[in-house]
Amino acid sequence: MGWLPEAKALDLCDVPRATWASWERHGFVARPENGAYCLADVIRIAVVAQLRKHLQVDDVAAALRGLERDGEFRKLVEVAQTINEGDRLDLIIEPNTAKVKVARDDRTLVQAVRHPTAPRPVIVVSPADELYRIVAGFKNRAILVAPPSTRRRGRRRAGGEVVPMRLAGP
Repeated sequence: MGWLPEAKALDLCDVPRATWASWERHGFVARPENGAYCLADVIRIAVVAQLRKHLQVDDVAAALRGLERDGEFRKLVEVAQTINEGDRLDLIIEPNTAKVKVARDDRTLVQAVRHPTAPRPVIVVSPADELYRIVAGFKNRAILVAPPSTRRRGRRRAGGEVVPMRLAGP
């Protein structure tokens, strides 16, 4: 399916590099060894961006652990990879417990929101359109050749020979 270098992956998700570095320090995301971000990596960045808008740093880490433990994150990535414009996808966030559930239809959404015996506040976020935009952008910009074996660091070197500058003078 292809890959993107880090700068383009972050740009696609509207995540500043400093924010990304903070997320990496907190363990929300991991930098691929070869610097090639696959679609699942980019979707993870987008999901973390959505969660971070509503949860504290420690709660984002807890929410991600819960999503991964329950197998929901894998399902979320699968759904996001095939999402179409106008499709339904909701994240139900319980801020007090850092629990996140995924709903694709009204029945699942109502079950996740209604707690008749133990009411609690929830936040419902619909990242469907944003994920559709990001996945479409990834597919448009993806590099289709094999990814590099190691990550390049820094900027590309300018081509050509370096010629020492000669100062005019006596």
